Amino acid sequence: MIGWYNPQVTRVEHAGFGVVLGEDKKKFKTRSGDTVRLMDLLEEGLKRSMDKLKEKERDKVLTPEELTKAQRSVAFGCIKYADLSHNRINDYVFSFDKMLDDRGNTAAYLLYAFTRIRYRLLAAVLRRSRFLLSLPGGC
Repeated sequence: MIGWYNPQVTRVEHAGFGVVLGEDKKKFKTRSGDTVRLMDLLEEGLKRSMDKLKEKERDKVLTPEELTKAQRSVAFGCIKYADLSHNRINDYVFSFDKMLDDRGNTAAYLLYAFTRIRYRLLAAVLRRSRFLLSLPGGC
């Protein structure tokens, strides 16, 4: 052995996984090259997240640096969430469209909801601050 496994100290078990299916509900097959390579997945995620951000006109209110940061956060968050939101032993259908959808159980929806809640809380705090500052004697 290579020295990292001692059966008297460490228990090792096989972790089963479900099958990743294409949108046509057929198995991805690594031997025939029918799978999506990680770099292709990440690049497509970045492209689609930028398209979504521009569709929502975020490019008009964010600096180029902020837009790139948002693009990476959305893309990588969506990919991670899509992968981790499934029970690993169940089969699941791989879909770029579902992964980046801003409705339903997706990272894009959760990020959107988080942003809206944060905005509402900030607006409430600012209103309360203005009210307190308008009282005689300041606060």
